[in-house]
Amino acid sequence: MTPPGGGFSNGLAKLGDPNIRVWDRTTLGCSLGDEDCPDWRSEWATEVARVRPDVVVLYVNPVTDIKGVDDAEFLSEEGELQRVAVLNEAADLLSSQGAALVFVAPPSPRPPEGLFFCGGHREGNAV
Repeated sequence: MTPPGGGFSNGLAKLGDPNIRVWDRTTLGCSLGDEDCPDWRSEWATEVARVRPDVVVLYVNPVTDIKGVDDAEFLSEEGELQRVAVLNEAADLLSSQGAALVFVAPPSPRPPEGLFFCGGHREGNAV
């Protein structure tokens, strides 16, 4: 078992259940975009083939974890299509050896009630 690298996987590892082994492939500061980070596609494909997990948990924040240099505006239709495409690609890769995929994400930042990504709160709300 590889020790967890941070965040969500730490909670799973701390469950202390001997039937649960956690392989964390997080690269902190990197997203599912094409910025200057390790190639998640090849790294995940290699690890999924090697580990052959029963379950994969993908914890991703659509606001910050799916970005790249040439992204469309977040709330645009093109931006939505970009996020859906990369999430489908990640899901296909992570479940390619038969693993169940659990997708975990924070609430959707879509209007009118989900504008948490601008300063952490909506205009007029208490901080």
